[in-house]
Amino acid sequence: MHRMLRDLRDRGTWLVISGQTGCGKSHVARKVARFWDIHKIDAWSNGWILGDHLPNSEFVTWPIACEAPREEWKEWLQGIRCARLVLFDDVGSESDRFRSGEPAERLREALEATEKKWVIITTNIKPENWAARFDQRVADRLHAAHHIGMWEVPSYRGKK
Repeated sequence: MHRMLRDLRDRGTWLVISGQTGCGKSHVARKVARFWDIHKIDAWSNGWILGDHLPNSEFVTWPIACEAPREEWKEWLQGIRCARLVLFDDVGSESDRFRSGEPAERLREALEATEKKWVIITTNIKPENWAARFDQRVADRLHAAHHIGMWEVPSYRGKK
């Protein structure tokens, strides 16, 4: 925990978790967010205060954020800017029924707001398809991140 907080103070880092639907990507991301929030008080008591606030997290369910009205999106974006850990869950599963380009624009805005933050992204898009699914700049940032591939993990969905 202390090493993570030291890294957080200095630069942050990115982690992409990719895998098939139902392999546990979102579960892992939620557990990390919960761990982070539980240990805020430990960070404060050990002097790991960042500016005038404690390290906080923002969990963004990406398909919901993409469908939010513009004013609500601005609130999401403000939460992303204020957080030290940002979790983007299910990036790439959003739909753009009217081909507005709005999800791609929001993704660029959100990723620009994560400078020097810890970022965890979950996606069911394979790394070799990132450039085709996202623009090249986003794909390059994802490729530069640490990556956990969960493609061999069997899906727990649909099994009883």
